[in-house]
Amino acid sequence: MAITINQYPASCSLAQSPIVFSVKESPTGSISSASFQYVADLYYWTGSEGVSGSSDYTLVKYPNLEQYGIFDVSKIINSTLVDLREENPSNVVYFKLDFYSQYKSGSFFVTSSHYPTGNYKALDGYGIFPEPIGQPIVSKSEFWPIMTDGPSSQSVFSGNIGTFGVFTGEGCNLNVDYIQYTSSTTSSLIQVSSSLTSSNQIQQIPVFPSEDGFPITYNGWYEVCPVSSSISGSTVETITNVSASFFSEAMLEGEVDFNIDGAEPILNNANSICWYTGSETLYVVQPEGLLIFDQSGVGPTDCAQVRTVDCSTGLVEFQSGYFVSATGENYTGSLVFAQSCDVNDNIFTSSSFSIEGTTIYTNVGNCIRFDEVCEKKYPNVRIKWKNRYGQYDYLNFNLVSRQSFSTTTRTYQPQLGSWQGSSLSYNQYDSSVQNYVSDSTQALSVNTDWLSEDYNEILKQLLVSDEIYWVYDETNELLRPITIATSNIQFKTGVVDKLIQYSFDFNFGQNYKLII
Repeated sequence: MAITINQYPASCSLAQSPIVFSVKESPTGSISSASFQYVADLYYWTGSEGVSGSSDYTLVKYPNLEQYGIFDVSKIINSTLVDLREENPSNVVYFKLDFYSQYKSGSFFVTSSHYPTGNYKALDGYGIFPEPIGQPIVSKSEFWPIMTDGPSSQSVFSGNIGTFGVFTGEGCNLNVDYIQYTSSTTSSLIQVSSSLTSSNQIQQIPVFPSEDGFPITYNGWYEVCPVSSSISGSTVETITNVSASFFSEAMLEGEVDFNIDGAEPILNNANSICWYTGSETLYVVQPEGLLIFDQSGVGPTDCAQVRTVDCSTGLVEFQSGYFVSATGENYTGSLVFAQSCDVNDNIFTSSSFSIEGTTIYTNVGNCIRFDEVCEKKYPNVRIKWKNRYGQYDYLNFNLVSRQSFSTTTRTYQPQLGSWQGSSLSYNQYDSSVQNYVSDSTQALSVNTDWLSEDYNEILKQLLVSDEIYWVYDETNELLRPITIATSNIQFKTGVVDKLIQYSFDFNFGQNYKLII
């Protein structure tokens, strides 16, 4: 007996929507047993991908009419993602299943061979109709791996703060290397890096002008784009030996270990090239197609072979097929190669170099454009909320806003007078009506500026969001938790209504009285 899997979930799933496996026994003879069951041991964990521990649940299904067992583990997986977005910006859990079947023969259970799945991951979020069950998460947003549904054109104030989440985990990030920021005046890149640690799979990038680390200046507008990088004309044939100095370690025949500016020992082959920057970030010339080494304090495993060294001109020529891993144009650093022009001492030589190559950046997902607008005469109310990918979307409600305060009380009639004394009397401050329950509700009503209908999708996500904040002091990054009170809204289209404006009501998540 053996299990085959007919339906898998995507490698990355949104945990509030179906995460389905469909399995079947082959051959099917044992399914005719009345006691036949499909069994799945479910494992889930956080941290490193390879550390799953013991199974957390054992799920059992009887075969359906088509003799399949269908398991949806979303309810269990979603129950593990309990952190608020505000306290855990990378709310990701790993999971896997081990399938087998069993039936009872006499007083014993007969068990099939086990069929373990690979590792999957789930994010705090939900799919929407008509997205198919098991659809890859990269297909759910045209802006992925930026975790938002847009819109592609948004308005900002110069004082706005906030970050977007960028999914960098293995297998679901479309190989994004950078987030590119472009304006009419400057352009800049922020590198994003993948991680196999669930707490680091979503990287926060500054996306609004006053957020710490926002990398560019702009005049009226800027764009944020996820991009991948490649090197154009990447084969570097020559490096000019401009200035040379010598290290004290003698070069041996074959392989040697050495240290550079306090970095970890690096394994280097004789007659090969490596280089480093002054910040102890080490780079290596590697064959095309291999992973590029660019991690501080970790040694390369492969360096480019030197074809020739012209000691009269200081020219070093590589074997063809090797390229420089440093990105950008006209990169400058220091070179270390295991060959000296003095054939008698064979010691390491350091020389400066310049790389003339062009890195080409290709858009992976669509760009989001931000246009700066002037503040209105009304105080701006900036709201952020957890969207369907478990990350924040933002909106400035910069037309008229109002706060209200209401109370709810219950009263009782206490007994008046001094009934325990020698005579009955009462005080002038005694009251025949007392409050025994007094509660309050604070509310906030806001209005949007004129919006395009492209905002309709994220406004729907605002209406169903379980985590919403009023960013009431952007300078000091102060928040107030709120809940949506608006339960019904008529969405409009630009074709019919031309200019679109919406009103929303919120209740404060913290009442006026501090009660723990």
